[in-house]
Amino acid sequence: MTVIENAAAAEASLDPVRSRLLAELSTPGTATALAARVGLPRQQVNYHLRTLERHGLVELVE
Repeated sequence: MTVIENAAAAEASLDPVRSRLLAELSTPGTATALAARVGLPRQQVNYHLRTLERHGLVELVE
């Protein structure tokens, strides 16, 4: 379990969609694969991933 100390990052992680995405990200994967796993459009997943990245909760890996 990770403790999020930054208030803005904690608030971002409390969104139900973002919380679910974080739970699904135990292994690296593409936004397309993640979207398929959670049953959401890729664009919506990308939007939430960018927000999580901005707060330092996920990292883009190429």
